[in-house]
Amino acid sequence: MNGKCVEGILKGNRPAVIQAYQEFWHSWQTFHPKT
Repeated sequence: MNGKCVEGILKGNRPAVIQAYQEFWHSWQTFHPKT
């Protein structure tokens, strides 16, 4: 996403960039065993 909002109260604004990634469940569970 790098465009502008085209409708609603945020029309004309650019959304904030957020960091995201895809994680496999077994990898997540290794680092977060109580989830």
